[in-house]
Amino acid sequence: MTNTDADPFARAVAMQSQFAQAMFTPLMGDADDRPVAMEDMQHWAEVGQKLQTMWLQYQTERLSDPQAMLPYLDPSRWMTLTQRWFRQMPLAHVEQQKALWDEGFRLWEDVLGQYGIGPKAVEAAGGDPQLPRQDRRFADERWRAHPAFALLHQTYLFLAERVGEMVDRIEGLPADKREQLRFTTRAITEAASPANFPLTNPVVLERTLETRGDNLVKGMEHLLADLRRGQLSHTDSSAFRLGENIAVTPGKVVHETPLYQLIQYSPTTEKVLATPLVIFPPWINRFYILDLNEKKSFVRWAVAQGVSVFMVSWKSADASMKDVVWDDYVRAQIDAIDHVRARLEVPSVHAIGYCVAGTTLSATLAVLHRRGEQDNVKSATFFTAQVDFEKAGELLNLLDDQQMAAIEAIAPEGYLDGRYMAAAFNMLRGTYVGQLVNPKRHAHVRFAGNGWLEVARDG
Repeated sequence: MTNTDADPFARAVAMQSQFAQAMFTPLMGDADDRPVAMEDMQHWAEVGQKLQTMWLQYQTERLSDPQAMLPYLDPSRWMTLTQRWFRQMPLAHVEQQKALWDEGFRLWEDVLGQYGIGPKAVEAAGGDPQLPRQDRRFADERWRAHPAFALLHQTYLFLAERVGEMVDRIEGLPADKREQLRFTTRAITEAASPANFPLTNPVVLERTLETRGDNLVKGMEHLLADLRRGQLSHTDSSAFRLGENIAVTPGKVVHETPLYQLIQYSPTTEKVLATPLVIFPPWINRFYILDLNEKKSFVRWAVAQGVSVFMVSWKSADASMKDVVWDDYVRAQIDAIDHVRARLEVPSVHAIGYCVAGTTLSATLAVLHRRGEQDNVKSATFFTAQVDFEKAGELLNLLDDQQMAAIEAIAPEGYLDGRYMAAAFNMLRGTYVGQLVNPKRHAHVRFAGNGWLEVARDG
């Protein structure tokens, strides 16, 4: 056994040397390629200056806005809380640190061995790298084409996995707080993904070279636009036009109250089913969630089956609705049902309750039953609606006494800005929303400059 084999630090240094050679040799090129043209240096300096100017301008805007730095958005408060939780993790123990180091070192040997580097190079080198951990954020082949990016994302996945396990080993935490810590820890590790940073994302780096930094400028424009709007853009909202490529099924408003409009869609068949359908979409979304376009429209399908469809379009929340409560939505559903029955002179309707409107519909049915009017609704169907909130899943992580107090603080006019709702849903699917690379198009959302994630959104 050589001294290098016996000394783990010597092994690490030797492996690091081989790794550095493998990493930088392809980048150095021939001697004739190494001088950088002065105009190239000036160009990249201009790109950097442009990015800095854009960011400083945004910071100046924020300083002039008293609402820009509300206390509940102060990162230092969140960091202090997170640090206090993390100090309780087993990672603070020396034994756990050593075990983590040993396991991490073995991972590095295995990964680098796939590229002919380190003590495991002889037995593992050659062919397509077989990496131990898979994740769709790193599905692009460029994450495996170079040992640096392979080692980077594999180390990240390893650490994220171990930190998540450590949360489960913290002692003395109530079950709800442990689940909340799992949620917070996962959000932090997802945000720290190397896929989210231009300098550690090979797809973005390649795109940066191709566009000579233009993608970074466009990406910064998208980022600042989102920050100014206070909402993450999943798609280009200006591309949607009501009646043309969204909400395309012909309909007419037949009833209106201060809380909602009732839209009627007539069947496109000669024979019409006797019982009409009343749809209650969530008031945190738009009525056309079930009528997106010709190929994605439940309403269009239903009228083609001979169904008379009525859709409620709720009024968007504003300060005028500060006194509106849950019972008002129940009364509105009963009013809509009664109006459809009277308009078509039918004894009953079918009803669909979507999301929170489905939760409301369950209460509406209970009220009708108590009144002896349960036959007014022939059948009820619920789309993604919850009635028993004891096991509400990850949503409970955003609902406790402190967070309810925060919600009241940011809604002094009696209603909650839709951007906060959108942010909450984004947090519930952080890996997807935070995945800045679209595997199908190899387009980086913020910094590749090719556009947005194609996900329907309406605030």
